Parts: sequence; C-alpha cells; structure tokens
Amino acid sequence: TGSKDGTISLWDPTSQDKEPVIVLSGHTASVTRICWIHGEFMYSSSRDGTVKIWNMELQECHQTLCLKDDDDKESNGNTEEIVSIYYSCLHNEDDISLISA
Repeated sequence: TGSKDGTISLWDPTSQDKEPVIVLSGHTASVTRICWIHGEFMYSSSRDGTVKIWNMELQECHQTLCLKDDDDKESNGNTEEIVSIYYSCLHNEDDISLISA
C-alpha cells in the first residue's frame, strides 16, 4: 500500500500480525501508484514528482526518476505531479517499457 506520508508498506495477507512486513521510505509526498515487476523491482510514483525504482531483494531505492524543469535540471519543489505509472512488456521480459504521466 502507498501512504500519504510517502511510505510504502508490504503486507502478508496470511499473517495474524497487523503490522507491515516491509516499510519502504523515500518519497516526500503521497504515493500515488505502485507497480511490481518480475519480483526483483518495484516502481512507485508520488505527488513529489518522482518515480522510484525499488530493489526488493535489498529493500532499498535503486534509482529515482524526477520531473525536469525547462532548464533540464531537477526541479526541487516542483508543482507538477506524477499520478500514474504504466508497465508494458512488449515482446519479452527483457524488453520493458515504463511510462509515467
């Protein structure tokens, strides 16, 4: 699940425990979408204007993709939002497209 506080929680639906199994931190605003691909990597988008690629084996952020401003620099405090991510495996598992809007 994605939270308003910018964290992502992973739950074990078979557990009686009411706590998440894993909590990932890194976004600075609400998480809008989560897309888990091939077990090793998970993608998340946030209202902070970033898409994060998470290495689930290490349980850490592998890469952060940011919206750019007109000068092609990272835009801190950007008012733009990434509200959706889309994953497509066009021909095989090695040919991956990730689209955000």
